[in-house]
Amino acid sequence: MSRSRDIADSTKTLDVDGGTIKLDGNYPVGTGNVALGDTALDNVTSSGNYNTALGSGTLTSNTSGDQNVAVGLSSLTNNSTGGNNVAVGLYASRFNTTGGNNVSLGTEALYSNTTANNNTAVGYQAGYTNTTGSSLTVVGRKALYRNTTGAFNTALGHTALENNTTASNNTAVGFQAGLSNTTGTQNVYLGQLTGRQGTTSSNNVFIGHASGYFNTASGNVGIGGVGVSEPALGKNTSGASNVAVGASALAYNTTASNNNAVGYQALYSNTTGSVQTAMGHAALYSNTTGAENTAFGGAALLDNSTGSFNVAVGRNALVNNTTASNNTAVGYQAGDANTSGYENVFIGTSAGTANTTGVRNLYVGNNAAELATTGSNNTYVGANGTAGSCGGAMTTGSKNTILGGYTGNQGGLDIRTSSNNIVLSDGDGNPRLYIDSSANVIFSGGTAVPSSSAGGASFDPKTNGRAILKLGTTSTGNQGLAEFFNPNGQVGGIVANGSATAYNTSSDYRLKENVVYDWDATTRLKQLKPARFNFIADADTTVDGFLAHEAQAVVPECASGTHNEVDDDGAAVMQGIDQSKLVPLLVKTIQELETRITALEGA
Repeated sequence: MSRSRDIADSTKTLDVDGGTIKLDGNYPVGTGNVALGDTALDNVTSSGNYNTALGSGTLTSNTSGDQNVAVGLSSLTNNSTGGNNVAVGLYASRFNTTGGNNVSLGTEALYSNTTANNNTAVGYQAGYTNTTGSSLTVVGRKALYRNTTGAFNTALGHTALENNTTASNNTAVGFQAGLSNTTGTQNVYLGQLTGRQGTTSSNNVFIGHASGYFNTASGNVGIGGVGVSEPALGKNTSGASNVAVGASALAYNTTASNNNAVGYQALYSNTTGSVQTAMGHAALYSNTTGAENTAFGGAALLDNSTGSFNVAVGRNALVNNTTASNNTAVGYQAGDANTSGYENVFIGTSAGTANTTGVRNLYVGNNAAELATTGSNNTYVGANGTAGSCGGAMTTGSKNTILGGYTGNQGGLDIRTSSNNIVLSDGDGNPRLYIDSSANVIFSGGTAVPSSSAGGASFDPKTNGRAILKLGTTSTGNQGLAEFFNPNGQVGGIVANGSATAYNTSSDYRLKENVVYDWDATTRLKQLKPARFNFIADADTTVDGFLAHEAQAVVPECASGTHNEVDDDGAAVMQGIDQSKLVPLLVKTIQELETRITALEGA
């Protein structure tokens, strides 16, 4: 039984057969097809189903393509077997043949697409030139206009990625974002005019108004620029592998590479300086050509222009440094006044804060050397003492070393403008060891070499490799200047008074036992062999004395070592003699002689 119904008499402008509708005089075969317009779906076969063609020339060449929708003059006109396409607009997807799952909305959207699949294009001439590039998302007038075979691209915005041809995996969102890109791949441009001038550069990320506008190099990251006239990496041309995060970060960078800038105006003025890291508001702001600097903290290395190899960590660290290089400053305002001083290390809050042109200084500790301006080659290491910071009173002296809390003017020792001093102090800053500029070593808190007006202890360097040990006291009474100890206690000392010095050894009776007064000294004395000789090292000088081992055989305590002793290597271990140990034997012999003389005189 026929279900056909004819309308409009002999012209047959409406035919219905099994749900298939055609309004041009010839109705299509297949199932669920709808055609309205001259030659619309004219060539569909029984295997082409559920297509909708509205407009002259729509889906004209379609034979077996299914589930297509074409609305507009000649939209999808060349489609043959492609299925699941939607084309709305004049000439939308006009040359598509076998491509499927495409959506084109707008006049000439995806105009040249032939076999590519899974594309979405919305806007006048969006994806116009694309032929085989697949998985595209295009929204905006002439977005991805010249793309031919590039795939997996996303372009959202008027002329976004307009000139991209064969490049793939790009994302551009915003007016003219990535406009000039032709073959550069794996770029992300988010924001109006981002990455606009790049043609072949790849692996860039630019986010924010005009970020990376002039960039032509690869591997850059620029984030920031919304609402500002100087966006992140906005003027970069050929500099590669840069990261800029923050409005105006690396704003003027042109050809420099491998920089990292995080923060508003970080590395703002940098043009050709490479391998920099700046994190913090205006960090390395003025740097232009300086290279391999690192700045962490707001305004760190703010004024640096051409200085290189500097490290500044902390707000305002090395803030005034301009041309100096190889400085390290860690701490708030550390080295903040430094301008041209180089190879300095400042560690601690305000450490070296006043240094301007001093070089090769090491200041460690909060406020260390806080007044030092031009001194060089100084080392100050220590925590704050009771009177201030380590080296905190020093001003212009050079080549000084201070360890501890000593300020430079404390405990009666003032070296504020002096040079070539070494001071070891305690935690409170009290000097404990002082080596002055003449290499005098002064102990025990002394401030000068011992003399008639100064006590203490020191080594006083002299000529011929000598150093004299000086011990002094400010009293004319008996004063001990040296004491000697062993596990049994004190065994000697040196005592000075108003006119003489005594060298004492232990002799208190309470230290002794088995005391005997009746013994033969004369017999032993006669065993001694006094001799005259010269030392081999001094052939021209003859002296009186003893051979140590011969005297040792008579008075063992007078000599040290052993006769003909050698060490493990066979080298001689020389004996020594203390001739004062012979005095008791001499005294006892004299007493015995006196006794005999008296006896003879009385006979």
